[in-house]
Parts: sequence; structure tokens; C-alpha cells
Amino acid sequence: MVATSVTAARQPWWMKLLWVLLVFATLVWIASRFVIVDSQQGRNQVSAAVTLRLLNEAQQRYAAGHASGFACQLQQLKPAGTGWEHPYGDESGYEYDPVEFIDLTTGEHSGYLFSISSCQADASGRIMQYTITTAPRERGKTGYWAFCTDQSRVIWIDHDGFATKCLLEHQNGFSPPPNT
Repeated sequence: MVATSVTAARQPWWMKLLWVLLVFATLVWIASRFVIVDSQQGRNQVSAAVTLRLLNEAQQRYAAGHASGFACQLQQLKPAGTGWEHPYGDESGYEYDPVEFIDLTTGEHSGYLFSISSCQADASGRIMQYTITTAPRERGKTGYWAFCTDQSRVIWIDHDGFATKCLLEHQNGFSPPPNT
């Protein structure tokens, strides 16, 4: 009969539990660091896309009320008075300003920089075309994607975060519009 030694050092059950909990807590902490960063960037990107849609609506309203056509500066989209009705018919009576959250001096909102450019007038001088771009203030930190749109109100995306690349892809038809 072969005798086996049971004298090997056995850890008490609570020590094993402590190690398992320590490893689990460390993994949860590491995972949460990535989720928090990505969720903030994700929220910034969603906010940028929604703001771009609101700016398109503001452009349509501006052009309808001004003989000059579309606005060529963000400051022009600031409505006179107390605000506008909610575009989706909010019955609470809430009035909103589509550019109220954008810093009109820097064009910044939620870590993204917004700008209006490429305004083109028709023969009568009425602005009929524009582009609006937004890109992360710090690519990779405040967001990953850049967005662009024009008077067609289609929002285009560049997954590398460059507004100029978004415009080029849009003009050349390389990047399909996202599902909006």
C-alpha cells in the first residue's frame, strides 16, 4: 500500500474565498474603467449627432423666416425671444433653443466642436447650401466619430473622427449615412 502524504499546506476556506473576491473585485474595477470611458464618449457622440439634427431643424426654420436663406454662422441660429416650441410637439409647453447648449464663441458642446461652412448662394444672393460639421475636441478622449450634414439633412459619419474626411467621403459618396 502506498501512503500519500496529506501534509501539504492547505489554505483555510476563507483564504481561498478572499483570493477569489480580490481577483473578482480587481477585474470588475478594470472593466468599469473601460466602460465609464467608453460610455462617456458614447454619450458625447450621441449628443453630437442629436445636436446636428437640431441644427438642421434650426437651419430650416431660419431659412423659412429670412430672405437671405440659410445661416452661415452658429450665432445666427440663436432664436430671438424666449425660445421655440419643441420640434416633436412636447405638450408640456417647454420651449427650447437648438443652440442653447452650444458655446457660440467656440462652437463646443459635449466635447465636440461644431461649425457651419461652405455656404453657397444662388443668383439672387439667397444662401441655398451649407455644411455643418462636428468632430471631437480631443479625438479618442471626448469622442471617436466625426459627423457632417448639409441642406439635405442627411447626417454622415467618419469613424476616424475627422470632419474634413467626413465631408470628402460624403461628397464622393464613399460613406453611407448611418441609420438615423
